[in-house]
Amino acid sequence: MFRVGKKYSIVKRQVALQTKNQFNKMKPIYSLTLLSLIFLFSCKKDDPKPGEKQENPSFNRKLMYYSVDDSSLYAIDENGNNRIRLCYIEQIYTNTFKYSKSTNKILYISKQGVLSNMVQVYTSNPDGTNIIQLTNNNLEKHGATFSTDGSKVLIYSYSLTSDSLGKFIMMNSDGNNKTSIPFPSNISKYWGYNPDFSANDSMFIFAGYVIFQDSSRKEGLFRINTDGTNLTQILDSTLIPDYPQISPDGSKIAFVGYENRNYNIFTIDLNGTNLNKLTNFTFTFGHNIFTELPSWSEDGSKIAFASNFNRPDLSTEPDKYYEIYVMDKNGSNITQLTNDTLYQNSPVWR
Repeated sequence: MFRVGKKYSIVKRQVALQTKNQFNKMKPIYSLTLLSLIFLFSCKKDDPKPGEKQENPSFNRKLMYYSVDDSSLYAIDENGNNRIRLCYIEQIYTNTFKYSKSTNKILYISKQGVLSNMVQVYTSNPDGTNIIQLTNNNLEKHGATFSTDGSKVLIYSYSLTSDSLGKFIMMNSDGNNKTSIPFPSNISKYWGYNPDFSANDSMFIFAGYVIFQDSSRKEGLFRINTDGTNLTQILDSTLIPDYPQISPDGSKIAFVGYENRNYNIFTIDLNGTNLNKLTNFTFTFGHNIFTELPSWSEDGSKIAFASNFNRPDLSTEPDKYYEIYVMDKNGSNITQLTNDTLYQNSPVWR
């Protein structure tokens, strides 16, 4: 679970409760954060890849993404041109990398500078400057996101030593004023993956499950107001939905669903109607197709994502190499942006 990248997200999707039990068997973890180590292991502007010039990131590149293999943040045009390296980030959890255009800040969960296996939440400028550590505790974090205006951060957090599940925590983008989201009284526990705010920040969506006081449960995609009211199931667990992202106009959700050994991208209206499959990646090259982290462009016309669907050389290690792609919002005109034989992930639009 603590491994970076695809291994982390696959285990999380498959067995949430089993993963929690495995965590409970771990040795006690003692978290100590040293400011000097944060600056030593976090974004390094003076550490470019061999032979690659690092440029000033005051540019108009449309996308950013994270490369797990060299722990670096890159920017690139939506046609795959003009790629530049922004900075080095140690051990970022790729399914938590977010960007706020309103504040020009990135948000991520990482073990950088921490003398234990416990992760913490950070923000910084895209070039790695002005790092702010938002959390400093012994709780695991499972997904983080900015509010639309960038003033708030929402995370799902839970204890490794408690039998209870966790809770969503809202805080200011500087880490102050942490408050938990109250769920309805008929809910005894819940587990939340990868939350995302609505356009007006009045509610958020998440993938996961809720357990009611009578021990019944529902799984799938959910929405809930930020004051904890109006919890509504949007989609059941048939497709094992994950990585939900609300469109800029607030009308649709893009998410990853699983069927027939492959992960594809779907959309559904916020009210749970009009389920539509955008991609149809299949078991072509003798390996499972993994697709992750759909991200809407600012105008809602395109969706970026990471996938291994176009890699015929992965019969033995299907989760090893991902590339970044962009497509129209209806699933047409898929364009491959990277081709690096690396694990590229977490595309976000600038």
